[in-house]
Amino acid sequence: MTNINDLVRENIAKMKPYARPPILEVPIKLNQNESPYNLPKEVLDEFTKRLASTNFNVYNEGSSEGIRQRLAKKFNTTQDQIIVGCGIDEIFYYVLMAFVNPGDKIVRPIPSFGMYEICSQISGATDYPVKLDENFNLTEQFVNETKNAKITFICRPNNPTGNSWSKATIEEIIQGTSGLVLIDEAYADFAEEDCSDLLKYDNVILLRTFSKAGSFAGGRLGFAISSEKVIDYLNRVRLPWNVSIMSQILGELILDYDEIFSDRIATIKNDRAVLLAELGKITKVYPTDCNFFLFETDNPIKVYQKLISLGILIRNISSYPMLGKCLRASVGTSKENAKFVKALQQAISEVDAVIFDVDGVLIDVSKSYREAIIRTVKEFSGKDISDNSISKLKEIPGFNDDWDCSYALSKGITDPKKVDRNSSVYQQMKNYFQKQYLGELIQKEKPLLDLKILEDLSERGMKFGVVTGRPREEALIALRSSGITPKYIKEECIIAKEDAPEKPSPEPLFLAKKKLGAKNPIYVGDTSSDKLAAERAGMLFVFCNNETDSAFQFIEIKNVNELPKVI
Repeated sequence: MTNINDLVRENIAKMKPYARPPILEVPIKLNQNESPYNLPKEVLDEFTKRLASTNFNVYNEGSSEGIRQRLAKKFNTTQDQIIVGCGIDEIFYYVLMAFVNPGDKIVRPIPSFGMYEICSQISGATDYPVKLDENFNLTEQFVNETKNAKITFICRPNNPTGNSWSKATIEEIIQGTSGLVLIDEAYADFAEEDCSDLLKYDNVILLRTFSKAGSFAGGRLGFAISSEKVIDYLNRVRLPWNVSIMSQILGELILDYDEIFSDRIATIKNDRAVLLAELGKITKVYPTDCNFFLFETDNPIKVYQKLISLGILIRNISSYPMLGKCLRASVGTSKENAKFVKALQQAISEVDAVIFDVDGVLIDVSKSYREAIIRTVKEFSGKDISDNSISKLKEIPGFNDDWDCSYALSKGITDPKKVDRNSSVYQQMKNYFQKQYLGELIQKEKPLLDLKILEDLSERGMKFGVVTGRPREEALIALRSSGITPKYIKEECIIAKEDAPEKPSPEPLFLAKKKLGAKNPIYVGDTSSDKLAAERAGMLFVFCNNETDSAFQFIEIKNVNELPKVI
């Protein structure tokens, strides 16, 4: 019987695949150095027209001639000095196949782009990784190791550190090596200078991509410029028709609409400057020539996970050499950047206070307030409603008030603006509701929180407050009977219905934060109004509910007694 493990090349068997970052559905994705903008409408409209006249049943022109023509003009070279591939990565492979024998020396910097190591392993070359210095620059050791290298990888600006290495040092390497120097300029569009003038050396291969500045990461399109002799050898191993006709057309159009992309690059660079200035007030941020940047934090894994809970995905690179305290993020749109700054402020700050909602969080109201709603709706409309119907209505922002819910359910209303609090019917329903609740129903309320949790957290210096839609007296009855007030939550730190505008307004949360003297409180709630109030107040929200709404971005716990896991 065939054993596949016995057939695979030894160097491949020892390899690990490229560590692709996790793909998560989040509102703001800043983890893969992508452009925050899709292809412009002008390009997409022209692409649609071109597709209508394209014959897909025949092979396309195999050398991406249209792209090479445009690139030759842009870089002042000949078409024969250019090769186009399915991303830069494919061209790396062609270099390996054309020039690298097993045992040949490949020199690469670390930390840098992970594909260089994979290329070295695939080719069976002798791998020479050389660490950058403390400022992430090339060292004298690196220069010396390149002298007898078959291939030297240079990433300028460097991914993931974002800095541009000295061109004088790179030119020294080019002049001193007996091999090829691959200069990966995937992010050169965002820097103040590039290395295109170094193409005067025959042993230089300059690599660029459409993925970043060209908004075409999903299209997988890259190219290399070198001497005609080098490109000739690469074409000998290039797969025929390696670039699809659709990628070719879009590549040509991206180059045709160069002015639009130049304006976008300028916008990203301006937004980058603003973003880094704001982040510099919060934490250590490294200077960058890219559309991404590094920043430091004492607990990168915790911050990374908190940002995900807040709906923002960045790249955790703390396992990289020399980057144990670092995370990496892309520059997004100005709105995304503002949200990122706010979220990072929350993520790196230690929680110093917990603000609780009452109903469904601290107190079980399934047999009190919920039952009062059911009875009121039945009395005034004859409808039998379920607890599930109430929950669905409360998922709509603005339906935090149980009197409003009773009115809306009896009238079949789903827009909180249509609730007429001044009508006689509303007042009658409110009075009936209160009669039911303050009768025997209030006696059926039960505490949900284990007081030992408050005891343990208070010993750690944690402060506690309440923001509730309940009238103050009703809130005090519940909190006193459960033993929470006054021992753990002072009465002045309870923000009730009479004290501030209703949620989802952030005002009651701001007031509670002020009363507590807190810098970084979290809010624990169970409705969309709670969530929106926290979001508008810039607070971390903990969603305390057995049910999950995928539209929410939050830290989720099944019940309030899981709160210590969050803190």
